Amino acid sequence: MQQNHPKLPFHGDFDFQQAWLAVREWRDPSTAPYMKRKAMEYFAPRVAFWLSVVSLAGHWYWASTTHCGVNFQRGGAIVVLAAAALYAVLEWHDPKSAMLSGGRIQRIWFYNPAFLLPLLGAAGTLIWGYGDLLPFFGSAGCSSSN
Repeated sequence: MQQNHPKLPFHGDFDFQQAWLAVREWRDPSTAPYMKRKAMEYFAPRVAFWLSVVSLAGHWYWASTTHCGVNFQRGGAIVVLAAAALYAVLEWHDPKSAMLSGGRIQRIWFYNPAFLLPLLGAAGTLIWGYGDLLPFFGSAGCSSSN
């Protein structure tokens, strides 16, 4: 094993195994800041996407069994919060190249945080704002308490 060779590549593809290695060895002094940043860029959009999918599926089921569209609307709030929180994590780890700081999208692909997280935020906002108006659920099970 060479002493001056980094354990993770600076350029090139970054896959699950490399990202997981960076997370496991987060506090190790040999884990460079770029490794942590790349791990965050790998995991943040994937966690946000799958959290959103599971949340919306669960809220869709809840709304369809209770016949109350407001219950689906709540899923949109979770999607927005997940996207915003994980985008904030990325801003914290890489403030110079993140979109909120004026960074540019280098490569357009689905799991690019600069593409997926704003997309999830916009979709979640639409669901949060108008999810109760979808005709699939009705409002028979909704109770209004004033």
